[in-house]
Amino acid sequence: MRVVTAIALLSFLCVLSLCSISAEDTCKSQHSLCGIAVYFNPASYQQKKNNWKRFRRSSKEQGLFLIAVELLFGNNTEELTEGTDCDALIQIRSNSGDSKLWQKERLLNVGLSAVTETICSNIAWLDGEVLLTNHNWVKETVSSLQIYPVVQVFSYAIKLPKNVMWLNPYSTRISNAKVEGVRTTGIAHIVAVKGIRVMVKGDHLGHTGYGWAGRTSLFKNLTFYDYAVVGGADTLMAHAFYENYYKSKPGRNVPAYYLTRFKGTAGPQVAHFHIWAKRAFELIGGKVGFISGTLSHIWHGSNSDRIYESRHRFLRDLDPAIVLSKETCNIIYLSSTLLDITESCFIWAWKSQVTPSSVQLQVNSMFHTRKEDG
Repeated sequence: MRVVTAIALLSFLCVLSLCSISAEDTCKSQHSLCGIAVYFNPASYQQKKNNWKRFRRSSKEQGLFLIAVELLFGNNTEELTEGTDCDALIQIRSNSGDSKLWQKERLLNVGLSAVTETICSNIAWLDGEVLLTNHNWVKETVSSLQIYPVVQVFSYAIKLPKNVMWLNPYSTRISNAKVEGVRTTGIAHIVAVKGIRVMVKGDHLGHTGYGWAGRTSLFKNLTFYDYAVVGGADTLMAHAFYENYYKSKPGRNVPAYYLTRFKGTAGPQVAHFHIWAKRAFELIGGKVGFISGTLSHIWHGSNSDRIYESRHRFLRDLDPAIVLSKETCNIIYLSSTLLDITESCFIWAWKSQVTPSSVQLQVNSMFHTRKEDG
């Protein structure tokens, strides 16, 4: 009788997801790794949809359970379909002209809020235009996350030139330059090989984005830094994992990434990010792994049209906590396999009364100047 009771109690605890997730646990998640990728296309580029289809086809063959979060603006037609373009879908529509911001990390947090450890014991966040050549990366990532709280899911990355579908990574020269057609190391790989000292070079030391993975429990606690509404949060977060804040002046900690973008000038954004970064390092402590293999980044516009440098100056003197407001999600589709997030879901919008109209126009135009269709 006691044995039966014990078994029943264990099952009950599994249902309530009160057991810890590890390789030895009797209670298992539905998925050992879930990918979360976001899709928002305010300029209606065709290339974005084409790239997503290749990304989905490749990741599905490699065994990834993919959660997609799609944000639609105005009367734009839905572009993703559950089953075909992903395994689980969240679709949100915004009718506000104030929400055309870089919503990537905000939408990642929407996807994150829709899962628990019993659904996904680990999560990967990926750009929707990447292909991973290591066909075992999903299994290797799960294994690596038993050791490291965060891993970058590749060791090298190639930015594919326009109209090039694939390059052999072993016949591609290695370069520190983040340009098309060469193989560049990922930040986690180069730090693992050369040590933390290489990060003194700021963000010029390898790719910081494209694809990462972490333990669900960690990121449910931390969440993604989603206030970088002109982009660049993947680089900010990567530096935070290593506590990469170098002192530009005595007693003044500034993330190295912002030092390069703002030419050494710290502003409200830096102070705001530093709060998140400090907590991130407390939880991660520089324990970052990587997965061997090359990632191919499918072309969707030239670097010269991305305004990587100047975009951060749009918000140089603005505090994101003041100029941003929460717009409640208008959820038009939510997969039945995910949690009901109706009450908690939001996206960012400008507070028009305190945000200069010139800034709003600059950020809005940023999507169109990217020329992702060429």
